[in-house]
Amino acid sequence: MKLNFGHAIKFLHCLLLVWNFKSLNLILSLWSFFKSSAVGSTIEKARIRFIDLNLILKVDGRSLDVVELGAGSSTIFFLSQKQVSSLITLEENARYLPEVKSKKLQSKILSVIEDSFGGKSGTRYQGSESFFKTADLIYIDGPVSGSDKNGLAQPNLDLLVSSSLDDKTIAIDCRSNTVLLANELLSKSHYLVPSKSFLHEINRIRLGVDLDSSEAIVEDLRRISGKLVRTSVFFPKKRFESR
Repeated sequence: MKLNFGHAIKFLHCLLLVWNFKSLNLILSLWSFFKSSAVGSTIEKARIRFIDLNLILKVDGRSLDVVELGAGSSTIFFLSQKQVSSLITLEENARYLPEVKSKKLQSKILSVIEDSFGGKSGTRYQGSESFFKTADLIYIDGPVSGSDKNGLAQPNLDLLVSSSLDDKTIAIDCRSNTVLLANELLSKSHYLVPSKSFLHEINRIRLGVDLDSSEAIVEDLRRISGKLVRTSVFFPKKRFESR
């Protein structure tokens, strides 16, 4: 990877978002990730992802046990945050795991299976539901899936086999079909703050979707509405009713 001036500025911005004096190895891991051929290993994608996740963590406000579906730059981001108490990363292949060591991190390699629920075909990690039970935040950027007739990734189906999600924040990186499925599942228990990427995709395919606009009445959510680029997020309503 050639690092020109523009790349250097974006890389420095990434560093500011993950800087932790106790975790220099995270910075080295981030640089190694950018030099790799991993999916999503560009500086710009990581920078946007970090900005999105930084906004989401600030709104959530809790000390968080995180489960992420799909490793990558998000792994390094979560490990750098004092707000994150623990991180479980679910992956399908060990070669996709960033080269990083942390007492916070557990990495699990699970098989990916094709499945179907309610006429919706997609993929999920086999056995992921057992890891969701203690999670405060679930971040979805995996597993690998095929494409639908509109050229969009088929949905991640892990949420459909999970136990109660009422108290969990659900963040989804792009994956518009997964956002649509989660919106059906979580509309009564969560507020949705959609990403620009999601809104662009459903507009492109002229898909009329009745999105819950109730986040407009919640001050904390108004602060990030329209700012998330890649990551759509579902915040549990009970978290804001108790504030």
